[in-house]
Amino acid sequence: MLPARYRLRLRRTLPFYTYEHKAHFPGFSLYWHFEKEDSPEKTLSSAQAVVVVPKKTARTAVRRNRLKRVLYRELMGLLPTLPSGLQLVVFVRKEELEKNLEEVTKKIRERLR
Repeated sequence: MLPARYRLRLRRTLPFYTYEHKAHFPGFSLYWHFEKEDSPEKTLSSAQAVVVVPKKTARTAVRRNRLKRVLYRELMGLLPTLPSGLQLVVFVRKEELEKNLEEVTKKIRERLR
């Protein structure tokens, strides 16, 4: 699990599918949003992320949680380098994604830079 300052709570934010930036890749989708600098409710001091794995992708909770753990571990190295105010949602669509983690991290880096 991510430390609290990097953790995005989806229930307290906009629905992620309404974010203005989207990118779809084989196996996963990215949704991201930058909190505006002049926003009065600006609360983010660092980038925040969440990984969503639906039941349709991985039936058992064990598999869903394993995918989340593996992706969170990859994101931990990436989040400190991303700009503050970024809200990132990684929506997993295929369970085989676990095998190509370097590729996933590379695509996230390319898209968000």
